[in-house]
Amino acid sequence: MTARKTAAKPKPPTTTEPEEVPMLEITTESEVEPVRKLLFKLDGEPIYGTVVGEAWMSLEYLEVVAEKGQDFAMTWLLRTVLGEEGYAALRRRKGLKLSHLGQIVAICQKLILGDEDEPPKASRRRA
Repeated sequence: MTARKTAAKPKPPTTTEPEEVPMLEITTESEVEPVRKLLFKLDGEPIYGTVVGEAWMSLEYLEVVAEKGQDFAMTWLLRTVLGEEGYAALRRRKGLKLSHLGQIVAICQKLILGDEDEPPKASRRRA
């Protein structure tokens, strides 16, 4: 005769209280005026860019990347930061190297996306 095994009853799941997560409270200021800043010189000609430093511009850039691709986004980025005049100055320079263009794009991306070394500033408050 063999012993009949009975199925073990499942244990009820243990519940624990979730850790208290600090609430992130963000207050927005009124619209910030864009500032034109000297970004670099191209054959002695000063090239200025628009410095906004606002999240909406970062989100718009990321949306352009997602919807239209990186190549289109680079053109949008340069035209947005440098303006049509600055962008045209780049196009007129037949001797402009790809390495120079890469440096210019990196500067513009940093202005739009921010500096990854600087954490965002926001006040934290416990709920």
